[in-house]
Amino acid sequence: MRPATEYTVRHVLLDGSRTAAGPELKMVTGNVDPITTYTVVTPPPQPVQAGVLLQSPLAQFMVATDLTGRMVWYYQGEIETLTRGYPGGIFTGFTQQAQGEDSEQLVGEFDLMGITTRVTNAARINEQLAAMGKRPITGFHHEAARLPGGRFLALANTEQMLSNVQQAQSPVDVLGDMILVLDQDMQVEWVWDAFEHMDVDRAAVLRETCTPTGGGCPPFRLAARANDWLHSNSVQLMPDGNLLVSVRHQDWLVKIDYRNGEGDGHVIWRLGKDGDFAMEPADSNGWFSHQHDAAVERGNSNRIMLFDNGNTRRAEDGEAHSRGQVWELDEFNRKAALVFNADLGSYSSALGTAQRLPNGNYHFDLGFVTPALSESVEVDGWAQPVYRLRIGAPMYRTFRLRDIYTPME
Repeated sequence: MRPATEYTVRHVLLDGSRTAAGPELKMVTGNVDPITTYTVVTPPPQPVQAGVLLQSPLAQFMVATDLTGRMVWYYQGEIETLTRGYPGGIFTGFTQQAQGEDSEQLVGEFDLMGITTRVTNAARINEQLAAMGKRPITGFHHEAARLPGGRFLALANTEQMLSNVQQAQSPVDVLGDMILVLDQDMQVEWVWDAFEHMDVDRAAVLRETCTPTGGGCPPFRLAARANDWLHSNSVQLMPDGNLLVSVRHQDWLVKIDYRNGEGDGHVIWRLGKDGDFAMEPADSNGWFSHQHDAAVERGNSNRIMLFDNGNTRRAEDGEAHSRGQVWELDEFNRKAALVFNADLGSYSSALGTAQRLPNGNYHFDLGFVTPALSESVEVDGWAQPVYRLRIGAPMYRTFRLRDIYTPME
């Protein structure tokens, strides 16, 4: 329902043998203060495909609008950052408190009514990790997702004091990542610890560090400043049962041996500059950097789409824009071809989404054009923008939905 709009309603009684409908009544929904401003720069192509835009703003409540910015749904609850939507109006997400206790760091799912249907916290997870002989987490960040069989995936933060790594002689606090797979009761089932599988001596490409209240930084407690080594920002279950991880500060996508819970977590390959794949044809400007939301395209298991923020390119070229990309992989021969590369017309230093639409076009979220501006853009198969909505707030992720109950399959 839209705010401040008249609707006709009636009650219906079902007793198993007959249906009785009551009289039609008029009602006007309440008004809701908009979270921000919306400007349609380029109207969407007709007929409109997937006309609902699900949005997860920073520091504001979640909202869904039509493609002009008119609100159709909002959520104010204990989960603060929305990560994914699922059929039937179920959403996953997390709450991160930079200065909070473990019990305040939440991950779970909720429905359209705002009812939390599953949730756990870092304190409860750490009890289980300790029993497994694993290091503790400090909170959850960037990714929470459903897996088949009722399982639940969460991306968590870890930290460790290390010496003689990343060009630091004295001990330095290094932030790492942990992937947790939970069962349907939110109990830990499988764990991947980056400190056990990634090269800790390979520093963040742009030498990023974190302070306790720094933007985009998870909770950490061992030092006043920490090396933001990986900053992974998406995890997807691949068709072959392994995991695809976007490791932002390494400028890599990493494939992890999961095998639907039977894998040992070793790194199968790394895609990106200085990784395991050769780009063909070679193009020094082609590789993505500081990317977000990498995923295998549905129905095309050798293609990966992503939002290329382009921070490393931008450090070399102050006019560089963010891009939407699709890569075609030959995993056996370790060759990668850039088959789609859309200049999105703006630069987003952080945040972002990549999504294939039913009409074959792509949706991209430029989540942080400025601290007070993001853009949701649709581009066609020729990499030309055909819809652009300018939003007066940064957006962690935005997704196009068929309707509020139905995400893209």
